[in-house]
This record gives sequence, C-alpha cells and structure tokens, in this order.
Amino acid sequence: MTDEIKNAEYQQAIAQLDVKTAQELPKTSTVGYLLWSLAIPPITTFWVMYSAWKKGVLYKLMPNMIIVYSILFGLWSMLMFSASGAFSSYLNQQVASAPGFDKIMAIILTVGGISSGIYFRVKGKKEGTVSLIWISLMTVILLLQVYAGVHQLSFVSAVVTKAQDINIGM
Repeated sequence: MTDEIKNAEYQQAIAQLDVKTAQELPKTSTVGYLLWSLAIPPITTFWVMYSAWKKGVLYKLMPNMIIVYSILFGLWSMLMFSASGAFSSYLNQQVASAPGFDKIMAIILTVGGISSGIYFRVKGKKEGTVSLIWISLMTVILLLQVYAGVHQLSFVSAVVTKAQDINIGM
C-alpha cells in the first residue's frame, strides 16, 4: 500500500514539474527574428542569432532559419546554374556550364539543411532545447551555403564576362 502511495506522489510530482517547466519556457515567436535575418543577410543574420541567444530562443530559431535559408539557397542555385544555359541560347554559342561538383554540393547543402532543420525543430519542441554542438553544426551549414552561393555568383560573373567578350568580338 505504501508503494502505491509513493508511486502516486511521484507521478504527481512529475506532473507538477512538467507544468512548471512548460510555464518557464520562453513563449517567443521566431517569425520576427526570421524576417529581420533576411533584411540584410550577413549582418542582420548574425545580429538576430545573437539576440535570440540572449533571449534563450536560439534553439527555436536556428532550425526554422536553416529551413528558410536552405529553400532560398536551393532556388538561388537553380537560378545560378541555369544562367549559363540562358546565355548559351542568347548567343547561339556554347557557354561553359556549372561544374558538376558545385551542383552536387548545392543539392547536398539544400537537402541537408532542410532535413536537419526539420529534425532539430522536432527535437527542440520535444526536449525544449537543442545542444550547442547541433546549433554550431547548423551554423556551419549556413556558412557553407553562403560560401557556395558566392562561389556560384563568381561562376555566373565569369560566364557574363565571357559572353561580353564573345559579343564584343562579333
């Protein structure tokens, strides 16, 4: 009989602790942070990450941010890789296409970013936090996406310069 009473008290204590923990978790929405991070991407992104860290909601922000940024990166990559085809059809000449490695890396970073964002979003909701190691991993994915985006832009710049040289020589 005493074991049943102790078990009931234990269950009641756990339920009270769950209620108290749920009340103490910050109820801050990440939509405002996401919109501000997109304003002037490199500057406001890091400012927003710092602000979210100070408020204790970085574990909520990072998965949502990496999902949004990965979708935008995927669209950006499609546009950058199709640029050489557009110049090719405009000039009626063959223009260099994007290297296969760049295309593979864009696909890996996009799929990896979206899937890790979804995974850590679910994990953060269940556990109420995400480890600093995983937040760092998501930050590294974001930095790799920025690097790949700049690399793709330099490729398109080289294609445009080559197209101008071909067009001037005509």
